[in-house]
Amino acid sequence: DPVGFLNRLMPVLHERAQAAELRRPTELGFVVDDELRLLVTATRRSVRAERGSPGRNALRISSADFTRLLLGHLDLAGAVAEGRIKPSNRVAVQTAAALFPRAPLWHPPLDDLLV
Repeated sequence: DPVGFLNRLMPVLHERAQAAELRRPTELGFVVDDELRLLVTATRRSVRAERGSPGRNALRISSADFTRLLLGHLDLAGAVAEGRIKPSNRVAVQTAAALFPRAPLWHPPLDDLLV
């Protein structure tokens, strides 16, 4: 359940958006395996995810790389350079880098989730 998982990450994503001083409101869309379309919207008060049109700032990504991205195990710049991720524009890459940074291997990515 990608939307459910993203919704559980919302407090963490909101903190990351604030720390990165993202201009808000902003949107980041995902087209996963040409089947699943998601939109993550960050406002000053919250972040939310929903199924639907990915908008103009989007990443076309495989389900394997999408999972790695959400867990903090993906080198985003490397995946874009290799052509595994196809961004619609530079803003999409910058927003994804701010919201989904690569986590050190010794830091379990799910430890900060509020359950």
